Amino acid sequence: MGTQGSRRVSDQAAELTACGAFRDGLYGCLRRRADALFELARRQSLGVIATNNVHHATPADARLAQVLAAIRARSSLDDMDGWLAASGAAYIRSGAEMARRLRRYPGVLERTVELGEQCAFDFKVIESPEALEEAIIQKAGEGLSARLTAGFCWPWSDARPDGTLEDDVVIGGFRRPWNARPEARKLAKGIPKALTWAHDPEGLGQVGCIYTAQGFEFDYVGVVFGSDLTYNRSTHSWEGHPENSHDSVVKRSGQKFNDLVKNTYRVLLTRGMRGCYVYFEDRDTESYFLSRMGAG
Repeated sequence: MGTQGSRRVSDQAAELTACGAFRDGLYGCLRRRADALFELARRQSLGVIATNNVHHATPADARLAQVLAAIRARSSLDDMDGWLAASGAAYIRSGAEMARRLRRYPGVLERTVELGEQCAFDFKVIESPEALEEAIIQKAGEGLSARLTAGFCWPWSDARPDGTLEDDVVIGGFRRPWNARPEARKLAKGIPKALTWAHDPEGLGQVGCIYTAQGFEFDYVGVVFGSDLTYNRSTHSWEGHPENSHDSVVKRSGQKFNDLVKNTYRVLLTRGMRGCYVYFEDRDTESYFLSRMGAG
């Protein structure tokens, strides 16, 4: 905008907010400020969106949010008193309430919803490995970067003498190869090397393991959550199963096994920047995830 433009905007803001700023108390002041900013944006032909200073989900969570803030600051509630919101109003409003609040600002609600949809993270639990692969291929067909990955629950074979790959990842009738091993030299046409699997279009034909996928980010990632780590809904605890792992290093880790496998899935599940689709081999683990999403 430049120095002169910035000064002009600043002068307009001062003009719009100077009169009666505190006449109607704090709420009136805040509303007048919002009115002034909306009018300023209109004069400058700028789009406007709405946001909230949200610290907790519901009004009932206000006290818990204060306690957690004090814990993070390693301080007492008394010492934090001047820094904590006193009204308990910093919660997520319903769509109906936001629509009512934004009626006086035409177009703001619609623009905010549009931006929210663009920024929303797309997390889905998928019913089968076939459907998971289909969803990832569809995203790639839309011009997005997308790859299928899995926990290390299947052997990772060397390439065959002709350079093709073994279908190591087998789940019922679903059979797919891992990406090529890093040391593979002779690979058949159409099979990318491990270093290029993440961005070569031919990489869609293989499943990426932790040692290949880590360090990369995609628009969408598909994850096969294997049976090396399951959630026991009776004991409310995670259980590791070294017998179902084919990661030779992790299998020998003893008491560290659970933490290492959890880290494997943490890495795989966070490779997607816009979305993550997951298939669970274990139904109880799937149910646990769905319950955390409010769907099970």
